[in-house]
Amino acid sequence: MRPHRQGLRNGWITRRRARLAAVGAAVALLLITGILSLLTLPRNPSSPPDRQVRPTDNRLGKPSATHSVRASPPPTERPVPTGAPSHTPTPTQTPRPSPSPTATRTKEPRPVVLSFRAQTDPVDPGDTVTVFWDTVGATSVVLYKMWPSGQISAAGIELPISGTYDYQLSEYDQNWASFLLYASDEAGNQAQATVEVSIRCTYRWFLSPPPEDICPTEPLDSPAAQQHFEHGVMIWVEKEDAVYVLYGQPLYTTHWTRFEDLWEEGEPEQDDSITAPEGLQQPRRGFGLVWREQPQVREQLGWAIAGEKAYTTVLQLTTRYKYNARYLLAVDGSVWHLGPEGSSWAQILRDEEMMPAP
Repeated sequence: MRPHRQGLRNGWITRRRARLAAVGAAVALLLITGILSLLTLPRNPSSPPDRQVRPTDNRLGKPSATHSVRASPPPTERPVPTGAPSHTPTPTQTPRPSPSPTATRTKEPRPVVLSFRAQTDPVDPGDTVTVFWDTVGATSVVLYKMWPSGQISAAGIELPISGTYDYQLSEYDQNWASFLLYASDEAGNQAQATVEVSIRCTYRWFLSPPPEDICPTEPLDSPAAQQHFEHGVMIWVEKEDAVYVLYGQPLYTTHWTRFEDLWEEGEPEQDDSITAPEGLQQPRRGFGLVWREQPQVREQLGWAIAGEKAYTTVLQLTTRYKYNARYLLAVDGSVWHLGPEGSSWAQILRDEEMMPAP
């Protein structure tokens, strides 16, 4: 080949290689630029370099679609998976905080008994008692008459939420009548109030001043007898067919028991095989029957120190629900106070001063 043509060919090849090298360099530059742009993308979505990226709604715990940063979810919510689309909450989508349980309870309507009263004047057994009441927030009101024990009857009287009611007492009611007003709502909330009405005593105490601030039973007037022993007293009350045995001495450990009088006229008045020590006596008739047939009576009382004395007694009991005391007129005009359930006894004067032991 001629030198001139050979030189032209070599120059063309050189120029072609140069162009290819330039194109390669440009492509490489573009690739490097792209890689660098990817590597240098901003990590903070609040300041993007080239485009507007919507912020992550951290309150809902949802990450932005443009990066993998995830906000910590609230304790009561389950975390939203990564990659969930970001959104900007509108005012209607903004969750409103739920009220706390305490706030909810204070806002709930609850029944309240604004007033519950009764006529203030004492009434007689069998009279009508008027009660007055007013409530708010109640859907049901029930009136109960309480028993002397403090319990309520199984059935009450349905009443309006406010008003008055006339309650008929029993002729056997004594001392006071207690009423309970029970108000409730549909949610089961409740309120209650009580009121008490005084009842006049049907009978008066046979001794004055009254020994207790409570009504007595009807006084029982009865033939009686009384006999003193070495360590106590026996009292017979004919209308009760009863023999009371009082053991011990007043102001000391005392107790009493009550026995049915089983002695009949015509029976032996005493046991002739029993000989009393000098100066002492074997009790007779009803006293003697109890004394002989009840070993504990004989052991605790000892021998009679004098004969029995007949007189007219008066017996009254208290009218409590239970544990009632007895007051029994003695032969000398004093009063035997017999404690509840045989617990104790004492001999008292009409002015309730303690008398010396017989």
